[in-house]
Amino acid sequence: MLTGTWLGRFVAQNIRQGELSAWLLRPISYLPFYAANNVGTKLVKLPLLLPIVAVAGLAFWRGLHLPMDPRAWLLFLASLTMAATLSFLIDFVIGSLAFWIQDVDGLIRAKVLIGSFLAGQFIPLALFPPGFEGFLEAQPFRYTLSFPLEIITGSLSTAELATGFAWQAGYCVLFYVCYHVVWWRGLPSYSAWEA
Repeated sequence: MLTGTWLGRFVAQNIRQGELSAWLLRPISYLPFYAANNVGTKLVKLPLLLPIVAVAGLAFWRGLHLPMDPRAWLLFLASLTMAATLSFLIDFVIGSLAFWIQDVDGLIRAKVLIGSFLAGQFIPLALFPPGFEGFLEAQPFRYTLSFPLEIITGSLSTAELATGFAWQAGYCVLFYVCYHVVWWRGLPSYSAWEA
């Protein structure tokens, strides 16, 4: 829940239905609005989910081995923040493709299915065959869920942590650049904008 996003459909809908015009006239940029909306929604949902997490933690407390070192928690929070940012940017870029594609719902569904699988939501990435290690480390979806969990479970060495943070930060920058390219190239093709 903390790293998930749902804005791709809203961005695409605003573009397709001409609702983006009103946003372009406002003094606030479109991306920060949705970022604030995303964070606000998560802050509202978090207190509702914490009791469920606490009950699950109590039910499985014998197998739950969380780190006592505060540095591990700080690394986890940093990675979780970048994971949420990366998920947000991927979703925003896919939604922005509505400047050129009539219906991006198929792309959003494919991203959800493939992204969930490659993020370790269905099967932990540690259970994949050893031959997939390089691919799983290099693909962006690992850094939206699995990597923060690997940090908090203490399954990474210092070198693996450094490499993982480099990949995660690199993907955040890459998708931010993609957002800029897609958004600013798409705006001139937006028919309501030209009118």
